Amino acid sequence: PASTSTPACLSRRLVTYPVCGSTSSRRCSLSRCASPAATGAVFLLVREPSDAVQVLWLQGAAASASCILGIASASIRPRGLLPGLGAIGRSLFAQRHGFLFRAAILTYTTANVVVLGWVAAPEEVGLFAAADRSVRLVACFAGPLGQALYPLLARAWRDDPGEAARLAARVAIGAGGIGGALSVSLFVTADAAALLVLGPEFAAAGPVFRLLAPLPVLICLSNILGMQWMFSIGAEAVFVRILALAGLVCLPTGAALGGAAGSVGMAAAATLAEAVVTGGILLHLARSRSLPFGRTMRNRAHAH
Repeated sequence: PASTSTPACLSRRLVTYPVCGSTSSRRCSLSRCASPAATGAVFLLVREPSDAVQVLWLQGAAASASCILGIASASIRPRGLLPGLGAIGRSLFAQRHGFLFRAAILTYTTANVVVLGWVAAPEEVGLFAAADRSVRLVACFAGPLGQALYPLLARAWRDDPGEAARLAARVAIGAGGIGGALSVSLFVTADAAALLVLGPEFAAAGPVFRLLAPLPVLICLSNILGMQWMFSIGAEAVFVRILALAGLVCLPTGAALGGAAGSVGMAAAATLAEAVVTGGILLHLARSRSLPFGRTMRNRAHAH
C-alpha cells in the first residue's frame, strides 16, 4: 500500500494542484472526490481488526485515482498545462523547504508510535496513540487557520510589511489564547476526557492526556509564528532546522522514556519536542528581532 500511495500523493501535488489553480472548479472538484469516496468505503468494508490492511489499500487507490483524474483533466484543455520534467525539477528545488519541514515533523509526531512499539508493550502503544491522536485533534483548528493566513501574510509582507506584522501578531495572540484555554481545560479534565473520549477501556490514559495537555497551545503558536510567519519573512530554512532539532531530541528521548515508563514516558518526550519547536521559534525570532509583536519589528518593516 505504501508503494501505491506515496508516489500517487507526490504526483497529486505536482499535477492535481496545478489543475485546481488553472482550470475550472468543476474539474478540480472531480479530481478531489476520490478521498471522500475512500472514506465512505472504509465505513462500508472495514468490519473487523483483520480488515485494517484494506484501509491502506483504499487510501492508495484514492490517491492514485485523484492523480489520474487530475492528469485527465489537464490533458483535455487548455493544452500545455502539464509541466515538463525540467519545470517539475525546478519547482521541487524551489519548494524544498516545504518538503523538508513535512519530513521533519514526522520525526517527532508519527514516529513516536513506531518508536514506542519498539520499546514498550502493545497496551502502552495503544494508550499513547489514542491519547496523542485525541489531543492533537483538539488543536487541529490551527491547520486551516494557518492555511487561510499564509496567503494574506505573504501578500501583506510584499505590499506592507508593517501590516503583515500586525496581522501575524493579532492571529498569534488569538490562536495562542484559544490554544491556552484548551490546554488548561484538558489538563484539568484529563481523567474525565480519557474516559469520555476513549471509553472505559482507556481510562488509564488520564496521565497521558495530562502530560500532552500543553500541545494545543504549543502547536498553535508554532503553526502561526513558525510555519506561517517565518515562511512569509524568508526564514524557512531556520524553521526546518528547528524541526530537525526537535526530531533529534524526541527520537532518543522517546526511546529512553518510553522504555522506562511506557506511554507516560513517550507523552513527556512528545511534549518536550513540541516545546523545543515553539521555544526555538521564539528564540530565533527574538534574537533576529523578527517577532511580530511590539514596535521593533514594525519599525524594521517600515524601514524595509
